[in-house]
Amino acid sequence: MTILALQKVTLAGLVEERGVILQGLQRLGCLHLIPLKPKPEAEPDRPSGAPVESAYKALRWISDVATKRQQVRDERSFDFDRVVAEALHNRQRLRDTEDKKSRLQRRIEALMPWGDFQLLPQEYSGGYRFWFYQIPVDQQRQLQALDLPWQMVHRDNRFSYVVVIAKQEPDATLLPVPRTHTGAVR
Repeated sequence: MTILALQKVTLAGLVEERGVILQGLQRLGCLHLIPLKPKPEAEPDRPSGAPVESAYKALRWISDVATKRQQVRDERSFDFDRVVAEALHNRQRLRDTEDKKSRLQRRIEALMPWGDFQLLPQEYSGGYRFWFYQIPVDQQRQLQALDLPWQMVHRDNRFSYVVVIAKQEPDATLLPVPRTHTGAVR
């Protein structure tokens, strides 16, 4: 009997035709089939009650934490479902907090041209309110026709930042742009 060099063959095809192709190869008898993914020797013990996908997400989240905590040694006090739920809740709270931080940073950047200000409560202002407008420089001439008190608080090469003082929001047709919302964000 002679020993021949083996040739590696990779087959690709439709999943629906896999059975027919494997039966034909078996009848041919010239190939040894090796699966691409070996079968696990034993199915790992999975805890009951918690979906496996949630457990893997929680494990990945806990593994990625920069500051690791000590491992629990007493298995009687370990509640797997509670740990998975708390880890996923913690991950969601962190994401929500990061989203809020990002929104607040964008808001701060948008309010920078207006300067450092605090809006007074209406009972101290006699019912008057501040209405903020970001007006393009080329349309700034329309402010001269405005019969309400106003003040330009900042100007750059593109916009003039104007505050109008009035009890009610000025009519949208008086100014060339809609007002800028600068109120409190929580």
